[in-house]
Amino acid sequence: MAAEVLGESGYGLLLVGELADRWGVRQGPVPCKTVWAELDPVAVGWPSGQA
Repeated sequence: MAAEVLGESGYGLLLVGELADRWGVRQGPVPCKTVWAELDPVAVGWPSGQA
């Protein structure tokens, strides 16, 4: 199943939603959109100082 070109979500955002601690979308001038995400480095197992 292909994601719609102008859809609000797709497989990429599905992954972001599953892996990120927080994420969101900031709308810009059409057709721009910025997706941001925050990950907890401890939760994903990165060594201290590697995040």
